[in-house]
Amino acid sequence: MKFLFGTFLKDFKIAISYKAQFAFSIISIFITIFTFFLLSKLIDSGNSIYLKEYNSYMFFLIFGVISAEISMILITNPSRNVKEMQLTGVFEELIASGRSIYEIILSTFMYPIAWLTFRVLIYIFAAIFIFNISVNLDKLSYISLFALLFFVTSMIGIGFISISSIITIKSGNYIGAMYLSLSSLLGGVAYPISVLPSEIRFISELIPTTHFLKIFRKDAMESSLVFSEISYHFIYLFFLSLIIISFGFYLLRISIKIAKKHGSLLFY
Repeated sequence: MKFLFGTFLKDFKIAISYKAQFAFSIISIFITIFTFFLLSKLIDSGNSIYLKEYNSYMFFLIFGVISAEISMILITNPSRNVKEMQLTGVFEELIASGRSIYEIILSTFMYPIAWLTFRVLIYIFAAIFIFNISVNLDKLSYISLFALLFFVTSMIGIGFISISSIITIKSGNYIGAMYLSLSSLLGGVAYPISVLPSEIRFISELIPTTHFLKIFRKDAMESSLVFSEISYHFIYLFFLSLIIISFGFYLLRISIKIAKKHGSLLFY
């Protein structure tokens, strides 16, 4: 019993030593509860007015789930891979073999992207052939393809930011967790942003997920998408992706320089 208590105490001290991560792990619980509260408000009270522009709630939700998958995999997997490579000494071996740091970090995105593609295809297959959701995927325009590219780019940028925190402050991926929670709550993943209180709705405009879903859902519903209908979201998403990937790469460069200076690059 003494050993069990000692182990618990040790793990607890380690957890609270990462103050930001520990605090946000508590906050995220309330964010999740609030998310489900809003979802129940949408479904149980019969507020179909929020979904009147969509084919069905299942149609609405499937794209939200896909966006969540893209975000989660591209943000969490690469940073976890970097951490594991530092812990196991693989990072040091790769550096010694002459590989550049940026090449190693970029390689951590390769499998997640392939795995992500497979999962998205499964979601789409299930939506069309199992749930019989009417989706015009064969008529998706180049606008949606570019929107997907911009969205993936922004998620890779947040992945860079997460890796930067792993390299420099050796913390867990609380930055990625923060974005995932905020996009789930405010990005229109499980319910339209019109459900949100007007006081916080403006925050949704700063989340790439919001604009990506607006474009993709609109295009998947209509046989011919008019650019003027989604131009605002397209342009906003483009600039968000440009800012996030640039900032993420900048932080990555800085974190590598700091870690080299302190001799902590190769170890977690």
